[in-house]
Amino acid sequence: MPTPDDVPVHVVPGPRGHGVDLCARQLAAAVGATVVAEVPEGGSGPLHLHVTDRVWGATPEAAAAAVVAVCRSRPTTLTLHDVPQPHDGRALFPRRRAAYAAMARAATGVVVSSSHERGLLARVLGDEPGPRTPVEVVPLPTVTRQDPTSTTAAGAAHRLADDGGRWRRPGRGTLGVAGWVYPGKGHLQALGAAAALARRGLVVDVLALGAVARGHDADAEELVRRGARIGVEVQISGWLADHELDEALRCVDVPYAGHRNVSASGSVNSWLSAGRRPLVRRGPYFEEMARLRPGTLRLVDVAGLPDAVAAALADPASTRLRPGAGLAHDLDDAARGYERFWGRVLLQGSGRVA
Repeated sequence: MPTPDDVPVHVVPGPRGHGVDLCARQLAAAVGATVVAEVPEGGSGPLHLHVTDRVWGATPEAAAAAVVAVCRSRPTTLTLHDVPQPHDGRALFPRRRAAYAAMARAATGVVVSSSHERGLLARVLGDEPGPRTPVEVVPLPTVTRQDPTSTTAAGAAHRLADDGGRWRRPGRGTLGVAGWVYPGKGHLQALGAAAALARRGLVVDVLALGAVARGHDADAEELVRRGARIGVEVQISGWLADHELDEALRCVDVPYAGHRNVSASGSVNSWLSAGRRPLVRRGPYFEEMARLRPGTLRLVDVAGLPDAVAAALADPASTRLRPGAGLAHDLDDAARGYERFWGRVLLQGSGRVA
């Protein structure tokens, strides 16, 4: 295992509040890594970068150029987030695929956050000859600031009327979607489910618990307008401080994660950390996470979402983790996974693929 002196310096350029930035800082603290905002000048010690192209450059090509330059200067491992998928679009997918392939091949080693994501990366890299960069799967950790069972079932029920405030409305249900607001996150499916329930006489508001992602203000405005057209109230919270987000996650009636093309999800782990058992859109990643953490997710198809929301409203305890529910792979587990990875690729002489 690496000693503290062997742990790579973590380069975390921000922006603060971004999910990748938060993940990077949590993991750096767990392994005792030094965190810097810029690549240190000089020196030859190893570095670790959490990479999504949107953080490291204005374009995929710019991000790849920046990261590859770091990898060629010294031993550098990467955690690749948001691995490209064909659903990125015919124009963007080839550019992102080329960028991620260049970064992965230049790195000393690569971490991804799910086996599903490793499969996506394998397709990105293709069958080109030459040395292969080691790739490790370390799932995104759950981070609990309190015992999650303290917010389960009966333990939470008597508090909701007191601390629900902004997030609970007499006679109206609430369907919450956590994280940045942008197309493909599941808000439209939540709207559709709420509209279907309205036709059954159930009033359900859609709460988007997060800020609007950069460049998507028009999409957010259209989301609210569409809700109004079909008779569903939509509230976008904007940026929430940690204590506000914790309250919201605990107190909405039904938690939902409906990412269309998700390969790893920090927002779902936020629901779990708040003691919630969210409805999640069935797909390879969430099926993998349901196996990792049995009993913590409720897999639903889009067509079955209205019925699932109605069932959750009728049985509030079903939306909360039961006492003893396993939140396998927490920060300590993730730290050990990274330490094993660095021990293998940095301390045992694996060379960079440049």
